[in-house]
Amino acid sequence: MLKRSWLWLRAHSHAFIVSALAILCVVLLGFLGTLSSTFQQCDGGRSAGYSQKEQPNFREKTGTIIVCEGMTIDANGGLLTALATIAVAAFTLTLWLTSRRQAEIMEGTLAQMKADAESRTIETVKQLNIATDTAQAAKKSADVAERTLTELEAPFLYPVIKRDTVQDQFRGFVLYDATPGWATPTVTFVVRNFGRTPALIRSVAAELDQLTEISAKPRDGILEDVVVDPVLEPERETEREFELAIVTKIDLETHKKIAAGQNMLWLYGKVLFSDMLGFEYTQHFSFVYLYGAKRFVPWRYNKRERH
Repeated sequence: MLKRSWLWLRAHSHAFIVSALAILCVVLLGFLGTLSSTFQQCDGGRSAGYSQKEQPNFREKTGTIIVCEGMTIDANGGLLTALATIAVAAFTLTLWLTSRRQAEIMEGTLAQMKADAESRTIETVKQLNIATDTAQAAKKSADVAERTLTELEAPFLYPVIKRDTVQDQFRGFVLYDATPGWATPTVTFVVRNFGRTPALIRSVAAELDQLTEISAKPRDGILEDVVVDPVLEPERETEREFELAIVTKIDLETHKKIAAGQNMLWLYGKVLFSDMLGFEYTQHFSFVYLYGAKRFVPWRYNKRERH
């Protein structure tokens, strides 16, 4: 409040100065008029008619001053006109200077207001940018936290091989180094939930085959099989067992290559499932048969994808 009052007085200071100068000029002209001979003669003539000669009352004295000043103005009209012209010129000059000063002050005030507004706008934009960056960082942190929690608590499904007939099918090759017909090994497995939450199994796809080279990623397009009991609790296995026969039958020469490690038996596939929150997953799996160990072991391609 005090600051506004000070600014208002500062802006109108020249107006007060001009008013004071105008009043001073009027008083000065009046005083100079009392020194003229015309005023003295008028004052002497009217003093004879005072009711109290030594101490005239205020009304009589005021009337004398007004009347005598008027007679002085009439008698000295040219001089007073010149003085008045000079005074008006000085007043006009002062008024022009005052108006110009007020305009400069107003321009400065407007410029300051504009600068303050621009500064506030820039500061607002900065604050908005900071708030946006903070919100994005918080969202990323929340996403990471959510994904981490989901990964930790998500179900983890993977096949467990129960039995196979590889050695039974290869026995004739091993004992007699010859056998009529072909060997057709089979593998039986179930799917187990190694995670912490239940899973909804959509389908299981797998294939057993003998290959000369194991690729980094199993080929797609294998036949998918829908599971009978789709809800799989943690640390539980599917009641249904999946049994697969080898795609390419094995003869004596192929058996020798498998025994020498040139060819391998490979079980591979994928399990499609979702968690209780609706997130969907694809668990890829692969097993290779170790001839010396006489069993299947997990191979390197065991990737889980979240969709």
